[in-house]
Amino acid sequence: MKETGYTVLTVLIAVEIWVRTFWSFPRARVRVGFVLIVALLGTAVAVSMLPTDLHPYDLLMGVLIPRQNAGTLALCAALVSAAFFYRVPLHPFHRALLIGFAACLTVQTPLLSLVGLQSGSVSTVNWSGALNAAASVAAAGWWAWAACRPTRVPSPIVSRMQPWAGSW
Repeated sequence: MKETGYTVLTVLIAVEIWVRTFWSFPRARVRVGFVLIVALLGTAVAVSMLPTDLHPYDLLMGVLIPRQNAGTLALCAALVSAAFFYRVPLHPFHRALLIGFAACLTVQTPLLSLVGLQSGSVSTVNWSGALNAAASVAAAGWWAWAACRPTRVPSPIVSRMQPWAGSW
């Protein structure tokens, strides 16, 4: 339940960043929203099509959570790619959030799949847990660095496009 809660919160953060970033661009907002909806529906379909012949632990750790994480990773990557494609300036902290989530999920997803495929062997759980913890600490460090960076005055165009952003 905890991992599903984290996934839902991460998706909500990505949706908020999408709304805040693309609000001034109606066509881009609709197109990027369509891409995000496709990513969310693809994740829902992948999660709903679970095999039934696995042990519940293997099913949860090796299939369900990695599929949720892969969908969330696709959502974050689609949002960063869309901002790059449309040349929309992402707020530096929003960019750090999305890249941190993507990096952490890139490490966590295959590790959890491996734990599920190994049926939770002790050695696999131990070293994958250590790698997952290191990825989480690295993402938190990245976010702390992004939050503590000196602020800079945005250009007048960026201030008009994103009035909520203030100085960055």
